[in-house]
Amino acid sequence: MEMKRVALSNYDLSSLEQVPSSDGNRVFKLYDGSYLKIFDDNELIKLAKKGVFLDRKLEYAEEIQDTAIILPSCSVFNSNGITNGFILPGANGISCSEYLKKLRKCEVLDLVDLVDLYAAIEREVIRANIRECVFPDLLNINNTFVSFDRNLGKYVIEFIDYDGIQLGDNPSTRLCSKMNIGFVRSYRLDNSVCKDGLYTKKIDMVSLTYLYFYMLFNCNLDKLNFENNDNIYTLLFLYRYKILDKFLIDLVNNSIYPSFNADTIDYLGNKAYWIADNYRLDTVGINGDGTYERLLVKK
Repeated sequence: MEMKRVALSNYDLSSLEQVPSSDGNRVFKLYDGSYLKIFDDNELIKLAKKGVFLDRKLEYAEEIQDTAIILPSCSVFNSNGITNGFILPGANGISCSEYLKKLRKCEVLDLVDLVDLYAAIEREVIRANIRECVFPDLLNINNTFVSFDRNLGKYVIEFIDYDGIQLGDNPSTRLCSKMNIGFVRSYRLDNSVCKDGLYTKKIDMVSLTYLYFYMLFNCNLDKLNFENNDNIYTLLFLYRYKILDKFLIDLVNNSIYPSFNADTIDYLGNKAYWIADNYRLDTVGINGDGTYERLLVKK
């Protein structure tokens, strides 16, 4: 079914609330709570040269109706009839970043509940991967929205970054030439995660591993992700967080440089709960950003 198209001239942008956008394009909040995203003409030309065509990306929405990706309700065209934006419904809940910041001390030490949240995100990533969707910006957790359905007793996840997601052979606007995402600044690319200008699902598996350690332990694996770090530093880091089991040590080592090995990394699945079965969380203080310093304690 063809997506509805509306003219940008229908909207008085001066009367709308402009909201921050991390990619430099303009985003406005409409009166009905949905969002209008507009791409600069020069940006559209640059993206087209890289194989990113907005019309094609918007058409792909028909293929992914059963995913947690928030889909455009209509496309927007300029005075020349060129598609230069789209409208997205608003997400439910709050961003994962906000959610984690709001957790009380007793909640950040609830290892099982944190794993439940992680597992909900992983499930939706896998469901989207089956539809050939890849999330190169997954570690920007402002793009993942969290709510809790009390009737179902589970977390509900939604992804808001439609154009930033790779949809089939439609590249992400976060192109393979660079990775500088979320709280990770030294993410390296190789053929296992980026091939022929497109990301592979391996990038989601690696990102989920980083997200797992960040959400559960407030532990940023990026601190180790430099090729000049030696094994002694890595071991000291692992000891600091009381990460002593071979399964976890191997998981960390295979996720960081210089020992990065994407071939060994997969979705965590039930392994995500393995830690909750064998460990509990404790805290030893508060970091400078107000988050709790957490340690794993063997049961």
